[in-house]
Amino acid sequence: MSMMEVIQDDLDIFLDDFGLPVVINGTSLIALVDDEGQGPDEARESVNVQVKKLVVKEAELQRPKSHRPLMLDDEQWIVSRTESQGGFLEILIYREVS
Repeated sequence: MSMMEVIQDDLDIFLDDFGLPVVINGTSLIALVDDEGQGPDEARESVNVQVKKLVVKEAELQRPKSHRPLMLDDEQWIVSRTESQGGFLEILIYREVS
């Protein structure tokens, strides 16, 4: 078994143990959801945003495109970036709070 296979197996276990059931763009799946907090938007003055990071199995979700809307549990967010990480997608999303 290669090192990447071991890491992927560990991530699968971590996702199964600590993931939450979510619905992303109509697809029910298990995801790690990390609330990154809220603060000022660096690109726009006087705008605060809430930020979350999602980790999902790449095979379970079509890769979301940056700067496009994403529905997370019936709430609209915007995709900041999406990265592929050894069979998983790391998706950074945000929404304006003021």
